[in-house]
Amino acid sequence: MMGLETALEAPLEPHQAGTVFVIEDRSVRCESASSALQDQGFSVQPCKSLDGFFETAGAGHDGCVIVEGLTPGMSGLALLQNLAVHNRWMPVIILTDGGDVEMAVTAIKMGATDVIARPFNPQSLVNKVLAALRKGRAHRESEIAVNTINERIGRLTPREREVMGLVVSGLSNKSIARQLGIAYRTVEVHRAHLMEKMRVRSSADLIRTVLAVKPISRSGGEWQGPVIGLNERAPDLKPAGSRV
Repeated sequence: MMGLETALEAPLEPHQAGTVFVIEDRSVRCESASSALQDQGFSVQPCKSLDGFFETAGAGHDGCVIVEGLTPGMSGLALLQNLAVHNRWMPVIILTDGGDVEMAVTAIKMGATDVIARPFNPQSLVNKVLAALRKGRAHRESEIAVNTINERIGRLTPREREVMGLVVSGLSNKSIARQLGIAYRTVEVHRAHLMEKMRVRSSADLIRTVLAVKPISRSGGEWQGPVIGLNERAPDLKPAGSRV
């Protein structure tokens, strides 16, 4: 599983970086971001409006977006708001005419990857686009990894999820058995099964895997409890007195 830092540092060439969607009105711009990037070998998809962008870019599309800051019909702030409403993320670079500090700050707070003032240096634009594309690639790889972990967690039985939460919290098999009121050997069996389903070889691997999805908070040097969503006691459907 590629870490976020590794993905962000991985080499990326323009021709293999993904599509750069450029939302700009080229009829009124003598300085075109599309032309500057095409000259450097990027795969560029010009769009004349936000509607045109959403018609072209499907969900989960690789790439990034360059968009005018406040131009009617192609506002970068409107794009960021739309992406947030639909729980969708893509790297977004906002173009401004310079001097609009308030808009730039607002764009960054809304999730923009970067803000570039016109007139821009073509090489600076290329560098910022490559950085945005690396960030997008890292985000997608992280999302895939998290989905894979969640799928594995979904295959666990309620009791295995319960045991996993306690293992991740740092409890020994003996402590887990005592807390759940089950036999030590039963804990070992559940633990072996969940380790196999989660495809990990050690408790340390299990903790790292689960923390990638559900971070555990710490305060005063002590764990605050099992992973959220993993510590609910599974319904006891066994006859009274059962040890499994």
